[in-house]
Amino acid sequence: MTITRAAACKRDSRAASKGVHKTKIRRATKADVATLLGWFALPHAAPFLRKPSAQQVHDALDHSDRALFILEDKDKPVAHLALLDINSRILNLGIVLVGEPRCGYGRAAVEWAKQFAFVEANAHRLWLEVTSDNAAARALYESCGFIHEGTWRDGFPADDGTFKDLAAYGMLISEFRTRSVGS
Repeated sequence: MTITRAAACKRDSRAASKGVHKTKIRRATKADVATLLGWFALPHAAPFLRKPSAQQVHDALDHSDRALFILEDKDKPVAHLALLDINSRILNLGIVLVGEPRCGYGRAAVEWAKQFAFVEANAHRLWLEVTSDNAAARALYESCGFIHEGTWRDGFPADDGTFKDLAAYGMLISEFRTRSVGS
């Protein structure tokens, strides 16, 4: 699937980027593992995600109920998303991870995930969890139409031994259809 979006890369030079690029989504492969692990360690991602081991990523690639995807811009990997429980009508958007924030890649990935879930996979519901202190991700999910459904207190065990609250978000097929008609 190809998504058209306005280019806005390198946060310092966003205003200079005015072209339109086509981003593509493809299944992640074993060749993507090092890139994915590198993204988990980036300063904008590390406080909010638990970095998996290379073996865990390899296992996820082989898991029949999970689908890992790579968003590419000009054939360069720029974002990752994971859909869990893909054989169910209730899909979990497990991870949205970008190589560089504020470039529009997270939004492109989330919009693609919604389209995949409700159009391709015939899902009834798409849900996700995000740490409550991840304001940028929460704003993105809300602007994409996800509804905040509650908070899991101390639901995320951080790498430093502390716990963070998790905000639960969801979208139903009826909400997706209403937003699709209204756009």
